[in-house]
Amino acid sequence: MSQILLFESVSKTYNLGIGKKRLPVLFDVSFSVNKGEVFGFVGPNGAGKSTTIKLILNLIFPDKGRIELFGKHPGNVEIKRKIGYLPEIPYYYDYLTPYELAWFSGKVAGLDDVNIKKKAEHLFGYFLFEPHTTKKIKELSKGNAQKAGIIATLIHDPEFLILDEPMTGLDPIGRKLVGDMILKFKNEGKTIFLTSHILSDVERFCDTIAIIFEGKIKLLESKEALLKTGNSLEDIFCDVIGLKEVK
Repeated sequence: MSQILLFESVSKTYNLGIGKKRLPVLFDVSFSVNKGEVFGFVGPNGAGKSTTIKLILNLIFPDKGRIELFGKHPGNVEIKRKIGYLPEIPYYYDYLTPYELAWFSGKVAGLDDVNIKKKAEHLFGYFLFEPHTTKKIKELSKGNAQKAGIIATLIHDPEFLILDEPMTGLDPIGRKLVGDMILKFKNEGKTIFLTSHILSDVERFCDTIAIIFEGKIKLLESKEALLKTGNSLEDIFCDVIGLKEVK
């Protein structure tokens, strides 16, 4: 099984400004993601998930350690078109329509207009989104804006998907459609890096689960092995981060 993503002893601190101490965020983080795997990366707020994603995307750089994506440095231009990224808190130009956003994303990925139109129509149909394609993004509900972002993320049929809280704002129908699409991609052998605070979703979709807490990987195990313990992922998560039951 070929390796898509490698983190090897990665540490990261942030510079808070002149005369201030540096803020350590990640400490010697190591994990790998294999082709065709859905990798669940979970942790409480402030644990280091967003920093990890920024490092994968080469938006920031590690203080030490090694990161490889498709066997290359994550800054390599060739691999950018293989990646689809849905941020937790996306920002889109709110005067664009969902179709214009999809067109822009497709163009950045190197698609021609014919392919963009074909793929956009398919995705809009799948997500029951046709009535909203010509509205301005600022006019959309939170859930429909999330769908517009998901469609833009998928428009170029990426090999490696980074989905950061993909269920945010979605109603039950939207959650089912996104969940079914994740399972479809999994069956097609695509690779997904998934963060979610909905642990039942992580348990449903993921093959491997990493729990990060206070900048350190506290658990890295296959879902199969975790379920053999007889405990739910929620119980395991709470135990790993030291959260005591409220009585």
